[in-house]
Amino acid sequence: IGTSILIALFGVYRDILNSSHFKKYITLTFLLLMLVYSSIVDGSTISNLNGFLGFYEINKFWSCILTFSIYITLINAVNRMDHINGYLTFFSIYFFSSMLYAYHLSEFYTLNSLSIIIIGINLLFLWTYFSNNVKMYVGDSGSFFIGFWIAYFIIEYIVNYPGSSNYFNIKLENFPIIAIALLSIPILDLVR
Repeated sequence: IGTSILIALFGVYRDILNSSHFKKYITLTFLLLMLVYSSIVDGSTISNLNGFLGFYEINKFWSCILTFSIYITLINAVNRMDHINGYLTFFSIYFFSSMLYAYHLSEFYTLNSLSIIIIGINLLFLWTYFSNNVKMYVGDSGSFFIGFWIAYFIIEYIVNYPGSSNYFNIKLENFPIIAIALLSIPILDLVR
């Protein structure tokens, strides 16, 4: 939670002063490396791919690199999505609704509460996008914040969901594919 607040505050700084991309990447790298380093202790880095592409257990170094890469890629992909009216809002509602359902099945109630809060905030933004009188945009602070939580949810999904109750009888090696499929819109937009 602390890292998401710091990332959102950096987004506010970028919204006000419009800092360079170099400063953006340096600051995000510093904040995310602190997060990944602290995640090693509690096991929140992706250390087991369950047979995805033939990889099972990966060592801590590659686990940290993979987790950091997911965070930085998704935050930047979501930041690019912000420049189109309603695109980020529609995607966030879709993504967090999907995660709400998946985490409800596996009984992760804290993440369910966070999903409901983010969906509610996005519904407010969705209302303003279609209003003729009021216009409100997410900006860098909101897109960094939402991008961070999307990356966090995906990492938690890959790390914890295969170990919980498997309601749909999905093979363990397919969980990263499901995560990539959920994120196909921002990933394809970033690659384009």
